[in-house]
Amino acid sequence: MAEGTYFGNDRPIISAFTPPEKMAKGQGISTIGMGLGFGILLAGQIAQWWGWRMVFILYSIPSFLVFLFVWRIIKDPEAAAGVQEGSKRRFSMAFKSPYLWMLYFSYFAIMYVFWVLGTWAPAIFLELGVDSIGSSGIYAAVLGFIAVPALPISGIISDKMKRKRQDRHLHLVLCLAVIWVVAFFLGIGLDLELGSTWFVAGIILGGFLVWGYFPPFLALLADQVPRNILGTTFGAANTVGFMASLVAPWCTGYLRDQTQGFSWGFYVTSIVLLLGLLSMVAASRLSRLGHIVSDM
Repeated sequence: MAEGTYFGNDRPIISAFTPPEKMAKGQGISTIGMGLGFGILLAGQIAQWWGWRMVFILYSIPSFLVFLFVWRIIKDPEAAAGVQEGSKRRFSMAFKSPYLWMLYFSYFAIMYVFWVLGTWAPAIFLELGVDSIGSSGIYAAVLGFIAVPALPISGIISDKMKRKRQDRHLHLVLCLAVIWVVAFFLGIGLDLELGSTWFVAGIILGGFLVWGYFPPFLALLADQVPRNILGTTFGAANTVGFMASLVAPWCTGYLRDQTQGFSWGFYVTSIVLLLGLLSMVAASRLSRLGHIVSDM
């Protein structure tokens, strides 16, 4: 619950201090920390050496240090000019816009594949023949480390497309389309027992595109949503997106129990991604027709 309050606050701060022409790049760079991969990598090793309880004890230390840093260093941006405080009508825009709900669901689809990989990759590697939980954690950490190049590169591409008057929606549609294909072929690879090398390659490509989705998506929200409801909108987007963290691990685990393999988990993931792709296409159409948040 405490972690969930973070997303409605950090993204508006980034949006306020990032130049509009560099919005996707700023959103991407500021998200790198979430994807460095040390959490998965070190957790497996710590659990192997000292047990799972020590993981939580040791991981509380950097959280406390970051708390001190944010408290002392990060400043609130100036309030949006000419905005009436506490306007319920304006806050409700974050929940009543069909356009935003299309974006929210596309984010759910991306977070679905993110949580399938983030939760089950270590177990999948063990089934593929990796000899220990520590080693499987190292393989699974690839999903995090790929964020380091993916986030800024995707942000730069999105900003360049924006300057050339190309729609950020197009960038997001292309990401979803390719991730959909990757998820489907990961399922086929598991059915054909192609091994851990194939799965690592799939995580690298899929992970690059999953992380690459965040900068244009967050920049699109910052572009389209009035500044005084950015916190509400980012919070709503992350609420819908992180519902995937409840659904994806359970559904994939259930399918694993029923089928004795993880392939069907990825087939279902590809279906969710297809629905997310259609949702983003619908959002793009609504945008072209002028049915966006600022018009409400």
